[in-house]
Amino acid sequence: MARDERIIIRLRTDVKEEFQRLAEDMGMTISALGSYVIGKFVVDHKRNRELQEKMVVPAVNELVKMIADDMPNNLEFVKFIEDLSGRMENKL
Repeated sequence: MARDERIIIRLRTDVKEEFQRLAEDMGMTISALGSYVIGKFVVDHKRNRELQEKMVVPAVNELVKMIADDMPNNLEFVKFIEDLSGRMENKL
């Protein structure tokens, strides 16, 4: 796969040397290992966000509905849970 973008990352010397050793141990250039690590982070972050959207947010919304149905007189608690759910959705 062609890599056509370049970024510059500054590391402490000791970190760079250890990263270089890791790359060599894996039979890769330091650039290839850096590309792999950044790519893996981006893919994992996207996957985690998608899981939150598909699982966590609907679960919280269902909890809000359940509490609202079971505790109609406790409006302060329901409002707290709704606010929590809204803040979670806004962070995604």
